[in-house]
Amino acid sequence: MTQAVLSVQELCVEFPSPRGTVRAVRDVTFDVAVGEIVGVVGESGCGKTVTALSVLGLIPPPGRVTSGRILVEGRDVVGMSPRELQELRGSRAAMVFQDPMTSLNPVLRIGTQIEEAMLAHRGYDRRRAQKRALELLAQVEVPEPERRASSYPYQFSGGMRQRVVTAMGLANHPPLLIADEPTTALDVTVQAQIMTLLRKLNSEYGMALLLITHNIALVSSLCARVLVMYAGQIVEAGPTREVLRSPQHPYTWMLMRAVPDLDTPRGRQLINIEGSPPELDVLPSGCSFHPRCPHALEQCRVEDPPPAPGTENHLARCWVLMRNVTQGAPGPAKTRSLPAERSLDESPLLQVIEVHKEYLVGGSFGRARVLRAVDGATIAVQPGETLGLVGESGSGKSTLARLILQLERPTRGRISFQDQNLTTMAPNDLRRIRRHMQIIFQDPYASLDPRMTVGDIIGEPLANFGWEQDGAQQRIVEVMELCGLSRSLIDRFPHTFSGGQRQRIAIARAIALNPDFVVADEPVSALDVSIQAQIINLMADLQAELSLTYLFISHDLSVVRHVSDRVAVMYFGSIIETGKVEAVYGSPLHPYTSSLLSSVPRIDPDAEAQRLPVTLRGEMPSPLDPPTGCPFHTRCPIAQFPLCSRERPLLEAKRFGHDAACHFPQY
Repeated sequence: MTQAVLSVQELCVEFPSPRGTVRAVRDVTFDVAVGEIVGVVGESGCGKTVTALSVLGLIPPPGRVTSGRILVEGRDVVGMSPRELQELRGSRAAMVFQDPMTSLNPVLRIGTQIEEAMLAHRGYDRRRAQKRALELLAQVEVPEPERRASSYPYQFSGGMRQRVVTAMGLANHPPLLIADEPTTALDVTVQAQIMTLLRKLNSEYGMALLLITHNIALVSSLCARVLVMYAGQIVEAGPTREVLRSPQHPYTWMLMRAVPDLDTPRGRQLINIEGSPPELDVLPSGCSFHPRCPHALEQCRVEDPPPAPGTENHLARCWVLMRNVTQGAPGPAKTRSLPAERSLDESPLLQVIEVHKEYLVGGSFGRARVLRAVDGATIAVQPGETLGLVGESGSGKSTLARLILQLERPTRGRISFQDQNLTTMAPNDLRRIRRHMQIIFQDPYASLDPRMTVGDIIGEPLANFGWEQDGAQQRIVEVMELCGLSRSLIDRFPHTFSGGQRQRIAIARAIALNPDFVVADEPVSALDVSIQAQIINLMADLQAELSLTYLFISHDLSVVRHVSDRVAVMYFGSIIETGKVEAVYGSPLHPYTSSLLSSVPRIDPDAEAQRLPVTLRGEMPSPLDPPTGCPFHTRCPIAQFPLCSRERPLLEAKRFGHDAACHFPQY
């Protein structure tokens, strides 16, 4: 091990609360060496972010470091004066936060915000700081840095904003950079770009990087070592390749298998980690994980285990190491049955044909411009199947979902459900058919009325369609139990539930009327990986039991592959490829699909070297200024001119049951 830039030794952080002391971080010890990338993974509330904030002396009062040392280049952060901490944060260590908009001042230009740190800490004059800011923007690959430096944060996409805050962190060449969930809210392609950027900066500058994430696949592709945290402790630590190949702690093993992966066999049910992490003010006796562990012994319930070596550099805090478990796993993985093959001639339940949605933008003091949110989209969904809809943010996925449900009316085109044309249907007839079409939203808390009880929320659609009170009450209890919710919760309000429980409530409301078709719009993207697995398994069970048909919208290609029978890829308002999951994922025809798939990190530590990434240049064009010809040609690595820039390709069959809109499909 080379010299440690960061050395955390037996760190304990506590927060007083009315219920008692919250022990957010307990006896955490680790080092980050010069030029090393270390990943920290675990569920929400396990202490990852509190550990990172401690390094920069940013623990919010009344929280405090109660014991331990935090050495940055040999200097102890604990006990530093405010002035010393300010100097540390500006020049020796920097942090990139999860939401870049919380780090950027909306009323200051981008260039000005990057210059601030240099003016405060490095003694730059304004001219030199401006020059350095442009160099940094170019370094993090922001196009046209001279022009973009004078822009405001709202004029940047999410990926570009994340590049800007990364540039701010690099302004003073800090030896240590902490990245706290830097890619959580980003598309898979932008996520890949940010990770490539961090790897490049780490290599060029020898900068030590501490990456905090819930995404184990990112750690696999980027980090040399990994720390797994649970209930404020590091429960497993070691070289990433070794930990992922042979996890020793049951929590690590289950966490890995709660995540769908491109290499996971289709149909295999994800591992459920039963229960939830303990409250940190009322920790259980013994091992904190024992209430959720399928291998817990009596010793686990009464005695907290010390770190035990798996190998020389691989430690796990567990009395029952996975290598000593006879079965090698906490129970066999269940397998759901995949749907039977369907004839392509079978009448679809839902059919979307050449649907367009246009909005007029501006027009108060000038000519209105047309924004094409959906541009000729065509899909079909067969009864009983799950069609996955993938694409980058801004591709039109959620707008298409609203058009399908007639929450918005299309500008032109046809949408038929059960052979009935929804686009010409009268409001009363549309209301009648809507009971057969429901939606599950991305953020369950935003979609649940905080002033209504669970019973009222689930019962609202029943009341709207005239169910009698006795029958409605019985149905509410029935769907709650189907969704894994106890009937004793019926009078509680949404704020008293966890995120996973709130999503179960949203699902219960969606299936209350026994619909035929459900749109799931990013239903698991806001959830922890363990809760995500529970919801994915629940949706699969409900589909089998109730013969549901799903349109599953997500930017997570691994999740879509796991849950879907067929997949449609959307770009710039159009469907550019569609087919069976095995065909689209195994042999994509469109270069956009190839680039999406190549950007997905794998949990398997050996898979990264086996893939040939397809570089996706730039960002999606503005829908106010669409390109001519193929909408993807401005970013396409195989575009040929002038054909691709002049003529728009049609979505048509290239193989049996596999369609693509490309002049040069990749056979």
